[in-house]
Order: sequence, then structure tokens, then C-alpha cells
Amino acid sequence: MIPGPEGRGEAALAWARTQIGDAFDRFDFLVILLDRIVARLKIHYEPFGKYTCGEFVARAYREAGVVLFPDLQDADVEPADFARFLSTAK
Repeated sequence: MIPGPEGRGEAALAWARTQIGDAFDRFDFLVILLDRIVARLKIHYEPFGKYTCGEFVARAYREAGVVLFPDLQDADVEPADFARFLSTAK
């Protein structure tokens, strides 16, 4: 488990709960797969009104006042990007 940065996990969860019922972007799986196969492409895909799993977590923390990935737009966050937090997890 990755710890909630800056102790903002509860605030991020509170925001996430306000989004219950919003759409999940199933098409993003294909975008991530294509991006992994052709790494130089750096596809920026951001559907309106839908979240990907990585984007959802990044956005929840942003709403709680913590930018998890200053080098990425929330819509570009992929599950593998969270690996950078594993070295600090206990």
C-alpha cells in the first residue's frame, strides 16, 4: 500500500466519494497499451467527463492540495507511475 502523501489521504478519499457514479474510461486501456508498445508516441488522451484509474487518484490528491506527479498531467497518469512511491512505502 502506498501511504497518503502529506497526510492528505482522508481529504483525497472525501473528494473521491463525491465522484461516485461518474463514468470510468474503459477506452483508456487501449491507449495505455499503445503507449507502452510505442513509447515515443506519448499519447495525451483526456476524455471529457470520464476518469482513468490513475487519473482518478492523481485528481483526488490534487483536489486535496497535493500534486502527486508534477511532471505529468493528471490525465496522463498510468498505474505504473505510482511505482515511484513504493520506495518510501513501509
